[in-house]
Amino acid sequence: MAAFVDTATLIVRSGDGGKGCVSFCREKYRPFGGPDGGNGGNGGDVQVKIRSNLHTLGHLRYRKRVRALDGKPGEGAQRQGQRGRDAIIEVPPGTLVRKKTDNSTICDLTEAHPDHLLVRGGRGGRGNASYRNARTQRPRYAQRGEFGREEHITLELRLIANVALVGFPNVGKSSLLRVLSAARPRVASYSFTSLTPTLGVHHINEYSNITIADIPGIINGAAHGAGLGLHFLRHIYRVRAIAWVVALTTVHHYDAFQ
Repeated sequence: MAAFVDTATLIVRSGDGGKGCVSFCREKYRPFGGPDGGNGGNGGDVQVKIRSNLHTLGHLRYRKRVRALDGKPGEGAQRQGQRGRDAIIEVPPGTLVRKKTDNSTICDLTEAHPDHLLVRGGRGGRGNASYRNARTQRPRYAQRGEFGREEHITLELRLIANVALVGFPNVGKSSLLRVLSAARPRVASYSFTSLTPTLGVHHINEYSNITIADIPGIINGAAHGAGLGLHFLRHIYRVRAIAWVVALTTVHHYDAFQ
């Protein structure tokens, strides 16, 4: 079973702009052709986009860097260099993007805001044809392209659901989710059977559905690392309602976990 990954850290960098070209027209029947160096292409951008069939950040778990391609340099005959290809980071809905340096929020990706430009690529440099004017008829210089920008970011997934099932371990949250939806979380007679959040969809009628999230059990002392800790509580931030599941048939003693 694949691990549920809800955080990732990346270093993203946009592409450098291509340098401008220094070139002069030397065609036989154009003795005064003059400078014809083209501009360099812009560097590629780094974008982050929602992919609805993704449910975790596991595909980014071992990826450390994301880099867009550089723009191509300009050429003679005023041919502009090719633009660098963009780098696309695909994430599941509900992903929060922050700057690692100060933890400030860059964007919050939901269905209403499915994409965001993280880092813009460097502009391409101007060729010597762009510098020709009345005073400078034969410029022998061109502009170097701008460098791309680099950013350290952290990605944090917060599941989007209508209802979150919260409670102590082994009180029946997973069993309730199995009854209400087609999800099949693990069910057993020992504590902490559910180690990761599970999403299920409850069909009310042909036009209405409710998304239910099963959150792993929380016990006394979780803030200090007991049990699974409070790591998964981030997934209840977006829910519209929290349903506390309490076992009434059996008295559970959780002093052993303290």
